[in-house]
Amino acid sequence: MSRGPEFLRLSIEFDRSHLFFPYIVTGILLALLVLIAALRGPAFIARLRAGGVGMLLPAPGFDHVRFFGSLGLIVVYFVAMDFFSDFAPNTGLSFLFTSIVFMAALSLLYVHGPTRRKLTLIAACSVGLPLVAWYAFTTFFNLTLP
Repeated sequence: MSRGPEFLRLSIEFDRSHLFFPYIVTGILLALLVLIAALRGPAFIARLRAGGVGMLLPAPGFDHVRFFGSLGLIVVYFVAMDFFSDFAPNTGLSFLFTSIVFMAALSLLYVHGPTRRKLTLIAACSVGLPLVAWYAFTTFFNLTLP
């Protein structure tokens, strides 16, 4: 019984398969970095030499709370997802619950003038969108999430 041509066969190394998408994302980000540097780099260097750009100083009006709050929330999100994935591994519940909390916290960080309507919308999106993503990944794509 023939299995078809050799080039159509697929072998998966399960001990390394989880690295597939991070390699793709890293490659895309590096390509974008090169593209940005090629397109914007010379003009930026010219402005820097002319003294028109402060290299390490934030621009006036820079929102330190939102910037560092976002970075902190991202770190807490990944650490919490790793921590909670030990309680229900490969079910996606860690992804689901930490994503709900992360989206709510990030939205509250960026909301201007919170009203009942805005808070209701934040709550609906914070619960609904991760729930849809979790359901789609586990049902349609048969992927396990942390």
